Amino acid sequence: ANGEKAGGIDENKPSQPFGPERNWSYELGVKQGFDDGRGLFDVALFYIDRSDLQTPVLDPTLLPRPDTVVVNVGTAHSVGVEAQLRYRLSEALSVNLGGTYTDAKFDSGIISSFATFSGFAPNGDISGQPMGRTSKLQLNGSLDFQAPLTDKVDWFWRLDGSYQSKQYMDPTALTTIPGRAIVNLRAGIETGGFRIEAFAENLFNEDSPTSAFRDVYFGNYDTGVARIFPYRVTLSYGRQRLLGGRVTYRF
Repeated sequence: ANGEKAGGIDENKPSQPFGPERNWSYELGVKQGFDDGRGLFDVALFYIDRSDLQTPVLDPTLLPRPDTVVVNVGTAHSVGVEAQLRYRLSEALSVNLGGTYTDAKFDSGIISSFATFSGFAPNGDISGQPMGRTSKLQLNGSLDFQAPLTDKVDWFWRLDGSYQSKQYMDPTALTTIPGRAIVNLRAGIETGGFRIEAFAENLFNEDSPTSAFRDVYFGNYDTGVARIFPYRVTLSYGRQRLLGGRVTYRF
């Protein structure tokens, strides 16, 4: 399959529009039911060839201060495998498991602002470097239960979780975003049109950063040394543990 991501104009540098990003995707897989239809397993191999990747980079030439702009950078590829298993353990309980392994790298590309980093002189060549913000391993799973509690009331619960391995912030691979595991739990009852449930999102209060990007200090000093807009890394975090309840009614 062939796809295209439209180009556009970055408000931080409207004089330099960025072009479309293009890709060719190839996939080969198999899907198979088993145990008289109680289970379904599917697995697929994939390869994605990308060109003119829309990549946010810090532009040190912007005035009055450096800022991040989107530019088209080189070529890259992703190769991997994904699998999913769904199985009904009983009339009341079912399980769903999935996982993806991805190896994503730049085949060619130049990001001139990287030239000042160790190993990327003299021109910021990122050929062979890993793609940023891409985990090699992603896993997910859930258990779903629903059964009658009385003649007029059903009770239910759901436990689900997800995991992603570490990511690099950008193709320099100098900054690592650690892996994250999130577990959610909810349980409740249904009667008539009412649904009453309690929930815990991010049950174990995972507090690792979810993303990172490079920007600059809005000052001229870094650890006491005079500099003009020295680089820094800014982190973003997801929502911490959330406990609550919910009542809904279906008309």
